[in-house]
Amino acid sequence: MNKNNRILYPAIFHYEDGGYCVEFPDLKGCITEGDNYEEALRMANEAANEFIIFLEDDGQEVPKPSKKVIVENDDDIVNYIQVDTLKYREEVDELMKKRIKKTLTIPQYLNDLGVKRNLNFSQILADGLKRKLNL
Repeated sequence: MNKNNRILYPAIFHYEDGGYCVEFPDLKGCITEGDNYEEALRMANEAANEFIIFLEDDGQEVPKPSKKVIVENDDDIVNYIQVDTLKYREEVDELMKKRIKKTLTIPQYLNDLGVKRNLNFSQILADGLKRKLNL
């Protein structure tokens, strides 16, 4: 996983036939489009985050973003898309309400103290896993 979850990637927006085609010079093969600029921005964010998540999950190296971008056409627009895979994963997970049930064993006294203090065991486990995984 990427320790720095917030990275800005340059995206080139090409105006075509009333809409925008978006490509990422650093993310070869990551291309999307939108019927208008606002939709293209939203689609670019989704495409870049999902592309990087695929690389992370597949154990591939995540490319570093370019500092300088050269466009071929004067009408092209360069905008920077923030990729935050941790935040994106959480948002998608929340949208899908995807949760899994885990059965685990803890000492009785920890369970008793946690129940007495109204602790959310699932949240504590999730927070501990994030720390352990450097997320």
